[in-house]
Amino acid sequence: MRQKLLKPFLNIHWSAKAIIKFGVMAADILLISACLCADKTRSYMMAETSGYLFSEAVIGGLILDVIAKRMDIEEK
Repeated sequence: MRQKLLKPFLNIHWSAKAIIKFGVMAADILLISACLCADKTRSYMMAETSGYLFSEAVIGGLILDVIAKRMDIEEK
């Protein structure tokens, strides 16, 4: 049952996987550095930017996956 539900997410194009992976890693690094920052205003801005970066990475990666599938670009 679990494999059936995860099938669309396991069959993502390699370029979309890379964008999602590195975007999420960059957002995590920015969020951790926001937690370590002593200035409250700067840490709030860094946390907000981390949230935006996370959402852009996930949505951009999924859009790229849809484009790759519609253009029939296969993994080599």
